[in-house]
Amino acid sequence: MSARGNVPRLAWARSGPRTRRALRDLDSRGFRFELGGTGHVQVRTPAGDLIATLACTPSDYRADANTASVIRRALRTLEGDGPRG
Repeated sequence: MSARGNVPRLAWARSGPRTRRALRDLDSRGFRFELGGTGHVQVRTPAGDLIATLACTPSDYRADANTASVIRRALRTLEGDGPRG
């Protein structure tokens, strides 16, 4: 298996280091990734619930941090801690 695991190639190629770490962590937990027709990646729980939609075309220098933040927030919500900001 490659370093990107089951993450779609387009999402991996255009991701920054923070996003890649988060995607790798989700992949190891059994989350699924689906590439939508708009070029966005849908992140789904192992049960198939949508937790986040990620852009594969970062718009500015903050995109990597923002994407990693979206993933962390979604995971906290799933774990019952709720969003913290």
